[in-house]
Amino acid sequence: MALSTTGIRPGFSRCGGFGMVAKSMPRLQERPTVTSHMTPALRRGPRCDATLPIRSARLTLALVVLVAGCSEEPLVPRGNASWSWRLGGTSPDFHAPMVAPMLKERLRRAGIKDPKVHAAPPPLREAKTPGSLVPSQVHVDVQGVSDEAKDLVVQLITQVGRLGVHCVDEPNPRLDDAFHGDPALTNAHVERTKALKGHSRPTVEITLTLAGTNVLWKLTRENVGKRLGITVDDMVIVASVIQTPIESGTLELTFGRQGDLEDPDRTARLWALLLGLEPLPAQPTWLEER
Repeated sequence: MALSTTGIRPGFSRCGGFGMVAKSMPRLQERPTVTSHMTPALRRGPRCDATLPIRSARLTLALVVLVAGCSEEPLVPRGNASWSWRLGGTSPDFHAPMVAPMLKERLRRAGIKDPKVHAAPPPLREAKTPGSLVPSQVHVDVQGVSDEAKDLVVQLITQVGRLGVHCVDEPNPRLDDAFHGDPALTNAHVERTKALKGHSRPTVEITLTLAGTNVLWKLTRENVGKRLGITVDDMVIVASVIQTPIESGTLELTFGRQGDLEDPDRTARLWALLLGLEPLPAQPTWLEER
């Protein structure tokens, strides 16, 4: 069968080859020529900017300087000494399996790498009854610290670190008796702690949580003229008469007497660490170096 070419004219097909285009279809328009208004340099492609490596190097150097400035010496200085202790408590609240991870977290935050802390039963020679072979002691092993850091490590593992904020009615109470009891604020109300440097005495700034801030504001608003006491491990640190309500939610504690401590900044860091964590459930009553 012959194909009639009436009404058909030659043209370019949409597929790009030579073919037939129906006359009734509109003629394909030629693609318009696009004139570029870009500069010759841009048409040739992006220019290599030789200043980019320099800028990157400057940025890297700035970041290194920033990180170096933010780094701080660990609380416990590093060295080649190592010590081992075992400690325990006579109080029924001293639960060794609970105390062990708390002490390990303290030592880790103080900059001691991989401290070995675990609960253990007493030695067989000290066990009076078979029932006493339960984990009632905590064994602590630290390595890689300086010789001068021994007393600092002992404080880390023996201090309870309990914060208490009290209010008493007496304008001139006996400090030894008045501020012991259920406190209005504890470590649970602490948002963060910070050691303040450059003071002649160890100074710690405590920022309370929102709930703690509200409790302190209400407590001081309702007790203007009375005495506000702050205790740490049953030691009275602050005992001041409330003049106005405290709205800031920030407390500043100063430890010891001027000239008592050789390194007040490091002592401030010690107490800032302890008060920023959960306190021990009870005071260790004995410590033995192994």
